[in-house]
Amino acid sequence: MHPAAIAEAFQIASPELMLRHISADRVQILQRALGVQVDGIAGQETIRVSRARPDLRGIATILALSTAQVASYRQLANFPTYGRGWLARSSRRQAAALLAAYGEMSVMALA
Repeated sequence: MHPAAIAEAFQIASPELMLRHISADRVQILQRALGVQVDGIAGQETIRVSRARPDLRGIATILALSTAQVASYRQLANFPTYGRGWLARSSRRQAAALLAAYGEMSVMALA
């Protein structure tokens, strides 16, 4: 699925749907932002608090897109050769997107 299509789908998606598409390490970032127990599992508490915080929906979208990008990189035949660089760039893009959307202090609190 093209990243733009994923982004559009996440804009209208429920928290449950968004959280199913986020890897455990990225769920932990979201959980820090939400102020819930950080365990990497998108369980009922994480979903409940996500519903109550629509202002943080963008974080879930950014993290879901980053997760999808990493998954697509890992499927490429030349991932063993170039994967480390791709993942590093993906991580930097994720951090830049969070910074642009939520500011430096917010991003530092998520780390």
